[in-house]
Amino acid sequence: MLVGLTSLVYLCGESVGQLPFPSNRFPVIVDGTLLRINDCSGRRFFLAGMVDNKPNSGCQLSLYDHAEMETQIVNSKAIGASAMRWNAFLKGKDLRWDADGYVVGMCDSAVEHLKDGCDLAYKHGIVLQIVLSTAHFLQYGWDGQTPENVTRVSNNKFMYEDSVATQAYIDHVITPITEGIGVHPGLFGYCIINEASGMYYDEDAETGTWSDVKVHLSSFQKFVNRVASAIHDHQSGAICSVSGVAEGLYQYSDSVLISAGGKINGIMDIHQIQFYPTNHGEDWSPYLHTPQEFVTAYGGGLKPFICGETPIEGMINNGRGKFKGTEEFGLEEAYTRLWKLGYSGGFAWSYNVYAGMDITKKTTTDSAYTNFYLNYLVNCDFNGSQCPNH
Repeated sequence: MLVGLTSLVYLCGESVGQLPFPSNRFPVIVDGTLLRINDCSGRRFFLAGMVDNKPNSGCQLSLYDHAEMETQIVNSKAIGASAMRWNAFLKGKDLRWDADGYVVGMCDSAVEHLKDGCDLAYKHGIVLQIVLSTAHFLQYGWDGQTPENVTRVSNNKFMYEDSVATQAYIDHVITPITEGIGVHPGLFGYCIINEASGMYYDEDAETGTWSDVKVHLSSFQKFVNRVASAIHDHQSGAICSVSGVAEGLYQYSDSVLISAGGKINGIMDIHQIQFYPTNHGEDWSPYLHTPQEFVTAYGGGLKPFICGETPIEGMINNGRGKFKGTEEFGLEEAYTRLWKLGYSGGFAWSYNVYAGMDITKKTTTDSAYTNFYLNYLVNCDFNGSQCPNH
């Protein structure tokens, strides 16, 4: 555990001899194919942490619990994590609609909860990526096709497909969030859709589909372009992405998005891919391929790459599932490979899994983050004197 080590606090500057990270800038910037700390030092930044899917912080904002959020941020920081991926809108249940299906707002205190999470991240020295929508938006869920779920899914589909409905979402969700949070030193940025390919119609779904209701890829491309443009308009510096598998990189390239939605600034700042060895083949593994190799194979253009999701308990399952290799390695080696191959981070699934681990597994996971931090991230502390007038 790293509790008490002052070098861990590279953003909030709580330790003796460090000036606090300025509150009037985002903590991370894009620089070519890498991420860097936004302090003019030129130092590489790397996202290392877990996905938040805890019931009262990572699933629904209407259930947000300040104490639960702070606990997992503190615990993540203590073992050496630098970031957390926050599934704040996991199923789209916190959106509010009128009788015609247009988004008219969010649950009570939604923006306040999001800002509180960012404040906690800044206070304790990590950064947050907020996930705005997921493939669960078009899934009925465990309780099935209840009237409430049918309405929710139908309205979410309408939001993705209809231009006026998309604008209503931008006006009543994206604009309040971006203007309410503003430039924030605890916010990395947004994943606009997680696993969008899971909601494609079959003819668009080269990489697989599984939602209960489908939308065409072209509609998602237009939606993403317009939402990213609105984020960049209102919160310039927040880093946008869509998370999927490597084979789908071309689907959200700059030219494709601009052609779909017409917004020049509605592009992705980074590439975000996922890898689960039980579901994905070796050709999609970020642990075996460089970002350049992925761009050569699947398009998308060179940008910083991060791994959006990967298992927290072992990355390569010794030939099981779709991964046919024989090499097996765990979380520490996975992060080390991402660093050495030129990636800018990775998130493990998930904090909820981590919280339920037995002591042996948790100790192994803690050591993975701690050792990776000490070997690669220990010099990523922030010195506020670097760029006072930035």
